[in-house]
Amino acid sequence: MNFPLSLSSTSISIILLSLCAHAQEARISGTIADGKPSAPAPAKERPKYNIKWSRVEYRNGRKVTMNNIEAPVLRIKPKKVPTAEEIARVEEEWQTKFKDIKESGGFVTVSATIYDHKTTHVRWWYEGEKFEAWSNVDWNYLGGFIGFEARDKRYDMMLFSGNTSAQSLKEQNKRGYEVTIPRIPKLPNLAEKGASYMLIKGDESNERSMEFIEAIHDLYAIEKPRLKAAHREREKNRLIWRGKQEELRKNPLPKPDIIINYWKKKTTRDGKVVK
Repeated sequence: MNFPLSLSSTSISIILLSLCAHAQEARISGTIADGKPSAPAPAKERPKYNIKWSRVEYRNGRKVTMNNIEAPVLRIKPKKVPTAEEIARVEEEWQTKFKDIKESGGFVTVSATIYDHKTTHVRWWYEGEKFEAWSNVDWNYLGGFIGFEARDKRYDMMLFSGNTSAQSLKEQNKRGYEVTIPRIPKLPNLAEKGASYMLIKGDESNERSMEFIEAIHDLYAIEKPRLKAAHREREKNRLIWRGKQEELRKNPLPKPDIIINYWKKKTTRDGKVVK
């Protein structure tokens, strides 16, 4: 539902207010990032070797072992080289996916500033035109994924977001920093009216761009439990990571011992081994 609205108490020219209380079908394509660290890469297989003799030294409190070894036999497993047909098939799949998204909803870059974890100033670019809106959704919850489907269209969204608060901006102004404090319009209550936005810049007749902002609010309304759960996991894992980093800063791990293996390399000249 669209409602024209004007606010004389602000300098913002209000164009449109949309309420997405009755959201259409929407879903996230794939998983949502939860902030858990990736599994460590498998350890590389090391060649076996025989030690001829060793020497141990201590440098700056670290044990350094020098091993003179026989030349190791490197058994390198040949990598499977994809065939021209396999490469062409993968390229065709990506081209098809790219074309489908572009002709459907499209690729959208979004910048979001979240105020007090309640109201978000959203800027997005569509086909070279910039749009701006105020949203009553905390867009921290709309992170952790790229692709989604809504209103029978597919989107890829690249979101850049940051948090601030009206109080912190006022305090920065008091300390002499030139900070612009936005006039946040009064938006419908999220709990009562559902996900809503107020367009303040851009051509509302651009249906494809307006479909995006409608679609992302539909997505929030439908996927809210899943989005909030993933955000809680990201925050929990972020705090765990910060705690580990602080612990390492206070109690750094001891530097590991150093082992240096070296051997004489055989060189050839005119097909003969040079000693």
